[in-house]
Amino acid sequence: MPFFSPFFLAGTAVAQETQETAEAPTPAETEEARELFRRGVALSREERWGEAIEYFRRSAAITPRPSTTFNIALALLRLGQPNEAKAMLTLYLTQSEGQAREANRRAQSAELMELAESSIAVLTLEVSPPETEVRVDGVLFEGTGSTRILSLDPGVRVIRGTLEGFTANTLELSFLEGARITESLILTARTDPARIRVTTNVTSAIIRIDDMEVGQGSFIGELEPGNHRIDVQAPGYEPFRRDLEVSALERVNVTASLSRIESGSAWTSPWLWVAVGVVVLGAGVGVGAGVASSGTAPAYGGTTGVVLQGLSGR
Repeated sequence: MPFFSPFFLAGTAVAQETQETAEAPTPAETEEARELFRRGVALSREERWGEAIEYFRRSAAITPRPSTTFNIALALLRLGQPNEAKAMLTLYLTQSEGQAREANRRAQSAELMELAESSIAVLTLEVSPPETEVRVDGVLFEGTGSTRILSLDPGVRVIRGTLEGFTANTLELSFLEGARITESLILTARTDPARIRVTTNVTSAIIRIDDMEVGQGSFIGELEPGNHRIDVQAPGYEPFRRDLEVSALERVNVTASLSRIESGSAWTSPWLWVAVGVVVLGAGVGVGAGVASSGTAPAYGGTTGVVLQGLSGR
């Protein structure tokens, strides 16, 4: 990186500190800001940019001056942070607009701006799902969509994608100055089991999930995320059926209220629907499982091909 002389002469610094601000600082504050500025100048001359920038920031917090902003931008460039340096140079140009004494420094700021822009690395990130939240070094990058354009400082960056219901994905990438890189950040849906509770008013009723008998009178178990069918039958009662879709770690209660078949009733089909209450209690994240049964029927995959296992001890 070429070195740009930082205009840190004491006379120039003091001259800039005479500029008025919206709220004039007290004499004590002015002196404190001036001393912090001078300390930053001394440290920058020793190439101790990380320390120098902290003094410049503290000085600017007391008395914002174009010269201080310019020095912060320069320090950021020397520290390899062109994104923030570009923002500070833009601020400097706004602060110094119309000030004849800043003419030379404004001309130099154009060169520094060009340097900053050429040093910024650009990452084109192909994201799936498009709603994924993307963070770089822990900082959230706003926006959604399947293609994200990220302007990054050079160096090693940790890119992490997260989305509820999906497994997080992390990329660690190294960027040179001005690099242009395209990468994919793909998240996979979690397969944590859902939890289901089926109850009925008939203790002898047989409960089936996906055509597999799982209990009698009541059932508590697990279901893999996806579509399932609940059937409850008892002799002399109208059958119950409910199709439902469950998500990872969802909690579902199904109440099957069976009605007696009246003598001479027209209800003759074994698969008629009756009222049901389904209450979704919540959702979450984890690792997948199949259907868990409290019954004693032999293992059978059903239409989903998932083997059910006993849960009588749960």
